[in-house]
Amino acid sequence: MRNYLKGGLTVLVILLVITFAIKNNQAVELQYYFNIVNMQLPAYALVFLSLFIGVLLGILIGWYRSLALKKQIKQLEQNRFSHPRE
Repeated sequence: MRNYLKGGLTVLVILLVITFAIKNNQAVELQYYFNIVNMQLPAYALVFLSLFIGVLLGILIGWYRSLALKKQIKQLEQNRFSHPRE
């Protein structure tokens, strides 16, 4: 039953993405400061690109924080074992 629910939700999300792309295919001109980047993209591509970059940044920040926490755990464990209680 759970697999059917996952499959149904996956199909629904794919349909929403496809219909969003079909309805929002107008060209949008992207300009950046000092004319570094000037390009035209479909509106849906700009939205999906922004979403992708945000997700990627979130994953990288989470990964960095995870490494920092693992390092802190390792230091705390070393301190715990190097200074036994009297």
